[in-house]
Amino acid sequence: MNIYQRMRSTSEVRRSRPAWVGLVLVCLMLASAAAWAQMGGNLSVGNQSGGSAGLPGGTVAGALPGAPNDIGGVLNSITKGKGLDPAMLNAIAQQLGISPEEALRLSKQLSQTGKLTKDQLDQLSVRLAAKHFSDAEITSLARLVGMSQEQVLELKNRISGAKPLQRHNLPGTDQSQVSEAGAPEQPSNIELRFRGVDSPETLPEKPALETLTQFGYSLFSSSSTMSTFAPVDNVPVGNDYVIGPGDELELLMWGRINRNALLPVKRDGTVLIDDIGPLQVGGLTFVQAKHLIESRLGQITGVQVDVTMGQLRTIQIYVYGEVQQPGAYTVSALSHVSNALMAAGGISKVGSLRNIQLRRGNQIVQAVDLYEMLLHGNTGADARLEPQDVIFVPVIGAVVAVAGDVNRPAIYEFKKSPESLTSLIQLAGGVTAFGYSERLQIERIENHKRMVAVDINMDQLRSGRFEVRDGDLVKVYPVLPERKNVVTLVGNVRRPGEYQWREGMRVADLIHAGEGVAPRTFFKHALIRRTQGSDGETRFVSVDLGVALSDHLATPSNSLLYPKDELTIYREDEVRDAPTVNVVGEVRKPGVYELSPGMKISDLIYEAGGLKEEAYQALAELARTEVIDGAKTRHSYIDVDLQSALKGSELHDRLL
Repeated sequence: MNIYQRMRSTSEVRRSRPAWVGLVLVCLMLASAAAWAQMGGNLSVGNQSGGSAGLPGGTVAGALPGAPNDIGGVLNSITKGKGLDPAMLNAIAQQLGISPEEALRLSKQLSQTGKLTKDQLDQLSVRLAAKHFSDAEITSLARLVGMSQEQVLELKNRISGAKPLQRHNLPGTDQSQVSEAGAPEQPSNIELRFRGVDSPETLPEKPALETLTQFGYSLFSSSSTMSTFAPVDNVPVGNDYVIGPGDELELLMWGRINRNALLPVKRDGTVLIDDIGPLQVGGLTFVQAKHLIESRLGQITGVQVDVTMGQLRTIQIYVYGEVQQPGAYTVSALSHVSNALMAAGGISKVGSLRNIQLRRGNQIVQAVDLYEMLLHGNTGADARLEPQDVIFVPVIGAVVAVAGDVNRPAIYEFKKSPESLTSLIQLAGGVTAFGYSERLQIERIENHKRMVAVDINMDQLRSGRFEVRDGDLVKVYPVLPERKNVVTLVGNVRRPGEYQWREGMRVADLIHAGEGVAPRTFFKHALIRRTQGSDGETRFVSVDLGVALSDHLATPSNSLLYPKDELTIYREDEVRDAPTVNVVGEVRKPGVYELSPGMKISDLIYEAGGLKEEAYQALAELARTEVIDGAKTRHSYIDVDLQSALKGSELHDRLL
């Protein structure tokens, strides 16, 4: 088992996925819970006009189509006011990648509008893609929640292009995790974290270990073209370039004598110049050889001289140790250590990136740390090669992994062990803004006998030195997304949402922050949902909204608010059935109409499009049902002179 397999298996983080039947049950439970919440906790029976005009009839909602047999028990439990267990609802929503409140909101919106917004589809597709659900499971989920066939297809298309983006698509990390060229750009982990800020009930995931890779080795992956690292022969050589056999100098003379000449360096290190003879340039730097030739030819009266480099020689070097293809290589004289490593196929994952040895004359003349190149862009140690140089890559040193909320989670190599935890966090790019400072956990193998866990605080990093050792796994956990100092305003208000809680804040203050209530608000009742105690017990506080808004004193009507309170403002039709009237017979548009305040018989007739030509205007019947003391009903039938009513007679044009 290699290094990254060991690190991945240190802690099991994969979650089990519910079976298809479980997913069906989940969706039905969420949809049922949404309906129950919308009706204020009671399963009401919808009224429907039937029979003679004005007489109510009723239909009871039946079971959901395609529901399993045990769904009836769930619905009965909700009907009796038990609702869903909060822990169960939280677990269900977490499997779907959304918060319980978000699940209820989605179901409610689908029941009202029949579709989701583009942003909601985008977020849902990313979350479902991360769960790796099958096509059949996605279809069952979407249809049972209430999505139309058109939106199911749209959701599938989005999911097909919403595969989760891995965190390590940075230079020096595993290129196999980078999305294919031409694929649509996927949201980064930073984008997903900010998009999920408004879902505080979603539990944060544990630091992921299944994506950990060894840092830096993708530099030598097959996707990196060899030509990228090959030296270019037509660039100017430096003044420190050492001339040797096989090199070629270009000589230009002008003035009294005009001549161009190529001066190859012979095996003995000399170049032959007409009228001068052989000159020894082997072993000299380019600038030394240039000055030597120009000074000798400059003695000729009336002649000016310039010397440049021509064809460069090739040199033989050796690459040994933990590389893919050790052996002897012929490379350009401008090559550096990194070029030779690429020629050898790169360093294997059991080779060191931090202690590469350049040997010359059986002496170590340079130690190359590729981390300096990858992390800081420092190529100072990437020395130029000379003939017969040996590059040796030893076995990898101490390795430590860091996972979770750091900018570059990976498995890193240390030059020495133990090393400070601060150094490891710096290698990983630092802790992200979402990292939890109160707890970093280190999983450690102690004395090759057992595994232990050590929890530390980030403050310990600032106050002292905490060491990590070979084989340690450091986990940086995310901050819990729950906000402590907010109150929530929902319902029939102009600007629902979360607001900052302040000391002494009351109901009227929160509604004022939300720019007041919307039209048709029910003022006799509002509800505060309050979570209190260490066990998170939920308590409900009833508020007379009309009194609270008109009461500027500190009285119980204008109740004090506490952090995490949720104030719900209701519409009139949410707490009582919207009043309706029904018109049948010889009118152009018979049917049920909403009863407006002050509505009369003539108003209803005109709203129904007016009378037909064959309508009998001398007599119509008004059938009325009244509920007396909530205990019994009284039915009455009133004859109406329709012609007089349409002319505005107060006697016949009755209030409805």
